[in-house]
Amino acid sequence: MRLGRIGGVLQFIDANLHRPDLDLALLMQQFRMSRAHLYRMFAGDGGVRAVIRDRRLNAAYRQLLSHQGKTGSITSIAHRLGFSSSNQFLRAFREQFGVTPSEVRHEGMSIGERGLQAHLRKVKR
Repeated sequence: MRLGRIGGVLQFIDANLHRPDLDLALLMQQFRMSRAHLYRMFAGDGGVRAVIRDRRLNAAYRQLLSHQGKTGSITSIAHRLGFSSSNQFLRAFREQFGVTPSEVRHEGMSIGERGLQAHLRKVKR
């Protein structure tokens, strides 16, 4: 049952990454769960805010490697995924993957793979 509820929340998050109002309050309202319950559900993942941020960053990473990500601006990708500023996005992206969005876009899979490997090493810690 617990996995099903987490799965439902994660599906909702993924479907709404573009919404700037995607936060704990929206999830509480959508799923009729208390703040404490949502915190407990995602405690092992660093909390609700971290899960939303990480899923947004992963979506941005995929977009940057795709054909679509090669044509639009990095700022527009950041805004489409709910980041309030390109500087906030850049800092979070670099911290998460060890490379900048521009490096992923221009150097493609080779740097993308290195960034992903750095991310996976960080997650394993």
